[in-house]
Amino acid sequence: MPKLVHEDENCVVVQAGAGVCALERADGRVRWSVVLEASQGLVAGGVSRGLVWTNAGAVDLGTGEVRGAPEAASRADNLVAGEGVVVTVVPRYGDRSELVCLESRNCSERWRTEIDDPGTASLRLGDNEVSIGMSNYYDLDSGQYHLALVDVSPPRPREGVFLVVDTEAGRWVRVVVDDDGTGVAVRAFAPQEGMYDAGYREQYTSGEELWSVPLEARPGSVVAIDSALGKQGSSFWVVDLDDSGALYLSHWQPGPA
Repeated sequence: MPKLVHEDENCVVVQAGAGVCALERADGRVRWSVVLEASQGLVAGGVSRGLVWTNAGAVDLGTGEVRGAPEAASRADNLVAGEGVVVTVVPRYGDRSELVCLESRNCSERWRTEIDDPGTASLRLGDNEVSIGMSNYYDLDSGQYHLALVDVSPPRPREGVFLVVDTEAGRWVRVVVDDDGTGVAVRAFAPQEGMYDAGYREQYTSGEELWSVPLEARPGSVVAIDSALGKQGSSFWVVDLDDSGALYLSHWQPGPA
């Protein structure tokens, strides 16, 4: 699935399969585009200290120059980068893995700890912790583990989440919501015959499209519809297909939900 890797006031970084590209936020011009190979599948985990960290190298956010990555990153099958740190999941033997925290400034190891293979569980950075899945948390300074209680109440709408509000007659209507739960844009989809993995054609989106640019679906990419509400201001991004099957990234200014 195409992935929004990073967003700031100047650019947006997107991964599509084995390709990573940076686009100028203002107009969608390509700043740089690279193809990276990782035997375990490319994972781009965010930006730290001006570098886009992946398991196939660290890419300079300004120039697109690819630099080598330490072993804990190059052998990772998942990683996430943030303020001053890169956290990776390195597979070991059987159902065991290691969680490794690196200083992004000099790639020195801050800590590592053995964990059960997390599989496809999400890896996220918090204020001073990294989480695996919904309940496993590790302190970023020490690696100390603690188990968080899982809230079983209905989830509160989160920033950038699509909510399905109508499924009548095979039609999906999805609402992009802000972090306070307020709907800020509407997109409607209808099934597209003969397409299963990406089988929905956009019917309507509220708001104004600021710009749209094609993305090259690099080898290994699985194309699907995705969206995220922008962290910088009240705009949002959409990655989807046109009628010809081409992949596009669009930047939208929301309209009323």
